[in-house]
Amino acid sequence: MATLAGAWLCWTASLHRMLVEEDVKDGRITEDYARGRVWLRACLGPALVLAGLAVLTGGLLLCA
Repeated sequence: MATLAGAWLCWTASLHRMLVEEDVKDGRITEDYARGRVWLRACLGPALVLAGLAVLTGGLLLCA
C-alpha cells in the first residue's frame, strides 16, 4: 500500500506544485510555507515507494 501511495504522490507532484504556486500568487500562503510543502511532497513520494519496495522484498525473502 505504501508503494502505491508513494507512486500516486510522485505522479501528482507536478499538479500539486502548480496548485501551491497559484496559492502563493493569490496570497493565500507564504512562499516559505509553499516551498516546504513542495519539498515534503518531493521527498515523501520516493521515500514511500522505496519503503514499500523494501517491505515487499523483505516479505518475499522471508517466504522463500
